Amino acid sequence: MALRICETDREKALKMFRELFMSRTAQATIWNNGGRIVRDLGEEAIPIGSLFGLEDTDIISCYFRGDAANLRIRGAYSPEDIMAGWFYRKGISNPITYGYPNSWTDVEHGVIGTTSSLIGADAVICAGAALAQKMQKTGRVVLFLAGDGATSKGDFYETMNLAKLKKLPLIILIRNNNYAMSTTMDRNIAIDSFADLPKTFNIPVKVIDGNDMLEVAQAVSEAAEYARSGNGPAAIVAKTFRMGPHTIDDEDEYRKDVDRSYWIKHDPVLIMENHLKDRWNVSSEEILKIKEECEKEAQAAYEWAAGRPPIGIEEVIREQQKAVDMMWREEK
Repeated sequence: MALRICETDREKALKMFRELFMSRTAQATIWNNGGRIVRDLGEEAIPIGSLFGLEDTDIISCYFRGDAANLRIRGAYSPEDIMAGWFYRKGISNPITYGYPNSWTDVEHGVIGTTSSLIGADAVICAGAALAQKMQKTGRVVLFLAGDGATSKGDFYETMNLAKLKKLPLIILIRNNNYAMSTTMDRNIAIDSFADLPKTFNIPVKVIDGNDMLEVAQAVSEAAEYARSGNGPAAIVAKTFRMGPHTIDDEDEYRKDVDRSYWIKHDPVLIMENHLKDRWNVSSEEILKIKEECEKEAQAAYEWAAGRPPIGIEEVIREQQKAVDMMWREEK
């Protein structure tokens, strides 16, 4: 089966770990310096592992939670520009009308940003992108990343129905951290398992450990092969846990300590470290060196961003008005 990482893929495994830890330390740097990032602490293995399960030309949605790792890894924007975005500072190439870096869309690099503030609304955008790939016969697949809260939205069901009817090359990946913000799964959806949702539309689904980046990459690779072969959509439910507050304003008092204790020991960074040591004989010193390099890079990016001029609201309004004027001209 495609991707299966073997003992000879040491450099690839090290790269995966570097990207994973870079996401962790970049988010910590933003959070600790007052940036209003919506972190995916403990869930980073899902978006990053997914990228390693796709071809470089495939299309991936940029989940609203996280540090825009998709854009960074795909080479769409530099860590400095992304960092500037989180602090509402002007970068070199980052637009000033985005809201959050995760909302950036970069067609050239195959990244669909968070296009709506409504949870789950990106489902239909990804379905449209998948339909375009099928009509144009590009051979690409589209990965739609969604939280479990998004599964309660009508957009989600419409997308699954359309994808199955039209046999779209779409992968639906549900991050199951068991909380739609502060609402537990049993109060959010009337089923026993999120895997039951795709099955309703006869979409094959696989349940995986979302904190094991190798398992995520393998599952996405297999789903991509299935969808790319003209079979239609495939789904993945990745079990995980958000190890921090929903946002900086979240008191985070609604989750059980027993859950926290289990998932802290099941941290995706620790899991990948163990893979490196057990399968590729990577030393603790090598791992520490990668961590230190990531921390220095994140801190340097923050210091650069902190020295950039702030984005003024008047500038944002002007740029938005330009976009509106251009759309009206095209309509006429």
